[in-house]
Amino acid sequence: MWYVLKSPTLSLSVRNELKEAGINFFLPTHTILRTVNNQSKRIERPIVFNFVFVNSDYETARDFCKDRPLYRLHVLYNHKPLSGNANATPVTISDKQMEMFQKAIKFYNGQEVPFIKPEEIELEKGDHVRIIGGKFSGLEGVLMTQKGKEGGRVVISLSNVLAVNTLEIEPEYLQILKYGKDGKHLYKHLDSYIQRLERIVGLSDKNLTQNEIAPVLTFTRRFSELTTDTKNAQVKVLALLNVSYKLLKDKDNYAKTRKEIETLLPQIKSQTTLSFVQRWTEI
Repeated sequence: MWYVLKSPTLSLSVRNELKEAGINFFLPTHTILRTVNNQSKRIERPIVFNFVFVNSDYETARDFCKDRPLYRLHVLYNHKPLSGNANATPVTISDKQMEMFQKAIKFYNGQEVPFIKPEEIELEKGDHVRIIGGKFSGLEGVLMTQKGKEGGRVVISLSNVLAVNTLEIEPEYLQILKYGKDGKHLYKHLDSYIQRLERIVGLSDKNLTQNEIAPVLTFTRRFSELTTDTKNAQVKVLALLNVSYKLLKDKDNYAKTRKEIETLLPQIKSQTTLSFVQRWTEI
């Protein structure tokens, strides 16, 4: 688990103090040029505001701050609605969050990092995605996109402390993991694909061209890891993936999605959904 140490005057000397205390930490820095006495001088500076991230148990992080008045644990205050009292809860960061955050910063290679405050954006409404190509490949975050666009900037959030923006990511490099709070556009995407798929299935008795198979490849790449909020939606996505893998002659993923469908079907009560699955799995 990671904790956030905060200091109004963060100094790079904290690295030596943390090393002496045997505490693993993350303090990203960059080098800036300053003119001193008419000479250019390279100066190392922290790039994450006044935070240093430590990987330890709570007691170790707390004791480190006790001995050093300039440092304190970064906390969030949970206000009780009736009494107005607030409970201070230390901010914790999971290993996976920190891994993504470190990767995002690394991609900027010491240049200025576009930090934003999580409260400035509605992360709940964004789709959770994985970047599967290009400079930021492997990162997972929340897609912030303009209306009518499939791509956009991916925000890697570090609890409620801060977040990092990626550059603009093209839709072909994005894999949807979970739709956001306003994820009604899932069915828009499915309906659009079904129209294409019906035509492609009609051509499947001949060798499909690269252009004809392209939408199938795009769909499997974009939605193969999608988790939906309902079993009805999940089994529909699986049914479309199943027929897509059949068209691609991908036997392993075809068998995998077939098994997942068979597991979910006994839990489905909607006749409409059952008919949908039957239609696409019988092709």
